[in-house]
This record gives sequence, structure tokens and C-alpha cells, in this order.
Amino acid sequence: MTATLPPPSESHRKRRSGPMEKTIWMLWLQGWDHAPALSRACLESWRQRNPGWTVRAVDLAQAEALLPEMGLTALRNKPAAISDRIRLALLARYGGVWADATVFCIIPLDEWLPVDSPTGFFAFHRPGPGRPLATWLLGARAGAPLVTAWHDASEGYWRGRRKAGTYYWVHHLFGELVRKDPALRRQWRATPSRSARPPHFFATYGDRMYGPMPRGGLGHIASRRSPVYKLTNGGLPSSPHPASAYALFTVGEMPGADARNAYTVLDRLRESWRQDRIWVESRRLAASRRRAPTSARRRG
Repeated sequence: MTATLPPPSESHRKRRSGPMEKTIWMLWLQGWDHAPALSRACLESWRQRNPGWTVRAVDLAQAEALLPEMGLTALRNKPAAISDRIRLALLARYGGVWADATVFCIIPLDEWLPVDSPTGFFAFHRPGPGRPLATWLLGARAGAPLVTAWHDASEGYWRGRRKAGTYYWVHHLFGELVRKDPALRRQWRATPSRSARPPHFFATYGDRMYGPMPRGGLGHIASRRSPVYKLTNGGLPSSPHPASAYALFTVGEMPGADARNAYTVLDRLRESWRQDRIWVESRRLAASRRRAPTSARRRG
């Protein structure tokens, strides 16, 4: 079942020309009582650092009540795809900020988010090759053209589908929209730009997330190089290192100001080189998938 959401209520319509709604949306489909420790710590980070915002931590049943037209509980998509559809629908209908359950807030939104964005939209730019924006944190005013068109295209994409053509379907869909529609392309170009690289300091996870804190990690956090960090629950070992990034974020105690100088110029250069290598490797893998026969891609 797919649906285009009904027009926003009068109260939301009045805010279309104003700032983004001060609501933070977070989702754990099975209910937050069942969320992993790291995700619960992420949720608490948003509550602690944004007292002037309303944090809405919802599950699938609550999302269904907010978006009854979508028939969410009847969907047979994978959880990641359901989450993608929910975030676009909530932002198009109600506005606010979407944060994935593995995004940890470091700096209060009021200090860095362009809530008065002329396009009523915000996203971190270029998290990887072929992806114009990251979806783990999005901001939108209810009814803003970019998020509304993206939501409508998303529901159209799933009409008659049970399975996404690619894991990054929602990113590619946005890319197609801004490439083919001149008005949306102008909107995207006018949207304030912020790199997705700093929030990915702990990617590609593994030992960098669960082993000893990577070089410069405490300094990167303490010097507020990134307003948020994109983390993961994936690959959690039975015994993460006690001085790991995972341990620090799960406890939620951030390093003090005295750690700021621990992130040196050399650390910045190393991190830039590391992210460059990740980008190159991502492009290589994407190219190899495009060259692979369809049958081989299916087996993989």
C-alpha cells in the first residue's frame, strides 16, 4: 500500500514560510525498550543537548498512528526501507529534524542547524560516491518542496515493489529528482551545505569503533569538529575495548575541554587521507558491481 500524505493541517501550513519545526524524530521499530544501549545513549544525547526541542522517540505502532495513510504495519519491506519511508513522510507532513538511532548529538541544534534555510531543508552533503546527501540526519520544514517531492517519489518507487533495487535507493532517488527537475535542482543548490565527512570520523567502524580509541579521537570530539557522529550497532563484539569509542558514547560522558589540543594538524591530515582512501575504495567497489553480470550481483 502506498499513499501521498494529505495536506498539512492549518497550523503546519502557517509555518511553511517560517523556520523548521522544533521537533526531533527518532525511530526504533520494535520499541525503544528493545533498543541497544548505544541507540538509547544516542536518544539521550538529543534530549540533553536540545532542551528547547521536542524529542519524539517513536516505534512502528506510533509511526502508524502518525501516518495512518501509509499502512505501515502491513508493509513487507525490509526495516531499513520502512525507516527510509517513515522519515520522509514525517518530515513532509510534520517537519522537524530526523536523526537515525545511531546518530549521537554533540552540539545543540540551535548552535549550528540552519533552521531558517531558504529552502526549508537541510542534509549533510556527499557521504559517498553517487550519494548527493546523507539520510541519517535530515531537517525540513513541513511541506518544503524538496522533502515533499522526495517523499512522493519514494512512495511512487515502492508502488508494486517488495524489494529495493539497491541499498542506497533513497539516496539515488533524491539524486534523480534534482538532476531531472530544474526547480528542485535550484532548491538543492540553495540549501546550506555541510560536509558529511566529520560525522563519519569513526567509520568504517570495526576496530575503529570497538577497539582502542583511534588516534585523535578524543580531541576530535572535544574540539567539536563535528556537531554529530554517525555510529553503528553493527558488528558489536562480546567485549568491546573499555577505552573504545563505543564505550565512550554508550556511557555518554564526553571528553573535557582539556582534550581539545589532542587533535593536531597532523591528525587532521591523517583523517583527510583516511577519508580520501575510503572514498576511492567505495568508487572502486561501486564500479566493480556495475561491471558484474546480473546473476553474479544476485549471488553476492
